[in-house]
Amino acid sequence: MSESISRASRSIVVALCSGTVLLAPILSFSVQPITGKFLLPVLGGTATTWLASLLFFQFTVLVGYLIAYGIIGLSAKMQAILFAGLGILSVFLLRLPPVIDTGSPGMLSLLLGLGLSLLLPIAFLFSVSIVLHEWLGVYRGSIPWHLYALSNTGSILALLLYPFVVEARVDLEFQAVLWRILLGVLVVLIIVLGWFRMKLGDVAHPSDSQSKQTVSKSTVASWVGLAFLSCLLFMAGTRELTAELGSHPLAWVVPLALYLGAFTVSFSGIWKRWMNNAVGVIFALMVFGFVFSQGLQVKELSLESIFLILTVIGTGCVFLNGRLYASRPKDSFATFYVFIAAGGILAGLFSTFVAPLIFNRNYELYLAVGGALLFFGYAVAGSKRAVQVSVPVTLVVFMVLVLGNDLRKLNNPESGKQYHFLRSIYSQNILVVKEGRLALNSESTLHGSQFTQPDRQNIPTTYYHDKSPLGMVFRFLNEFYPEPRNMGVVGLG
Repeated sequence: MSESISRASRSIVVALCSGTVLLAPILSFSVQPITGKFLLPVLGGTATTWLASLLFFQFTVLVGYLIAYGIIGLSAKMQAILFAGLGILSVFLLRLPPVIDTGSPGMLSLLLGLGLSLLLPIAFLFSVSIVLHEWLGVYRGSIPWHLYALSNTGSILALLLYPFVVEARVDLEFQAVLWRILLGVLVVLIIVLGWFRMKLGDVAHPSDSQSKQTVSKSTVASWVGLAFLSCLLFMAGTRELTAELGSHPLAWVVPLALYLGAFTVSFSGIWKRWMNNAVGVIFALMVFGFVFSQGLQVKELSLESIFLILTVIGTGCVFLNGRLYASRPKDSFATFYVFIAAGGILAGLFSTFVAPLIFNRNYELYLAVGGALLFFGYAVAGSKRAVQVSVPVTLVVFMVLVLGNDLRKLNNPESGKQYHFLRSIYSQNILVVKEGRLALNSESTLHGSQFTQPDRQNIPTTYYHDKSPLGMVFRFLNEFYPEPRNMGVVGLG
């Protein structure tokens, strides 16, 4: 094969593949905030809008990987023609801003509108990296796993560039026009690469045996489990931060950057098993540092706790993704990526819909941490079966005992406080009963309180007490307009 490929052709293909793989995730990640900015004035920032958008974009990742899986099993000519055709069709079917039926609001209506407007273009973008694994692999004679790292680097670039550069300097309507132009540029690059792929023909390549290779059920379960835990750790860690820090961009940008960066590091091609085990040791130490300093206690997040959470997310995701990379197949890379996407979607569904139904607090964080500790214990335990079982189980049991002690302290009647934990898919709150007062918190952040004694129930507190801004307004109104009147107060928090 190497004799049939000139050095110049190989260099051109490598450069074009690298640029295309970098551009595709920049587009796929930047279109999400662009879409959100178009939707918010129409639909508002409701939980339905957020959840439907989250589900849609997670689903498109899987659709894109499935498209790639189907395409790379075809002949070289059909691969080039079909993939270029999908790209051209994506440009013509793109609707940005998305067309949403505002007359029948709801999750299904929003999902349908997003699907008709954006599904194919975004799924096409997510499929680019996987298809180019195949095309560049033909020229290299081996699977270019580093393209997955490059793809996640592009995602991080979009994550940082959009809020700090694009959003602040470019009008929203022009953002949509520019995005469509760059999508067209990407399609042109795909057409050029497809021409190189057809020119080379149906030569032997890394995925030739893909349809014949049998992947064991235990291997598939490991791929899905590792991807599930990595994504769940990121999402639960983000929930832990946003419960205290609110919707501050850094509360979700930093964890997402750590999650994506973990793929960049572990799939870079230079990551070794000993490095991964070393990161696993740091992860275990940070876990127990966080469990001892914060755990399930109801107290304000300190800078130390925030550092520990972010370190747990970063090192945990690197370790889990490093295990994924170490267990990668020799040739069936598309199958591998499909199951990674499936694990991520399962984590998203679990964190968004299942966990709020079965947990009254953010216990999925410790579920993800416990699962990662099991993998870590197994990785460092050696080859003896007894040690492989005892080490991870001991780590998890120790963590459970510490957390159980936190719960015991919370439920101690001698503390003078009673905690009632409330959670739904929309929010997570704590009702605290103490010394004749009810308080509504999200962890340590106070949202409102009320006296429970009959003679004090009508005394306003927190935002509405006599010396607060609203209290001053009411005093002014009572002084100058003493007659009875009806009033409404709308919060814009």
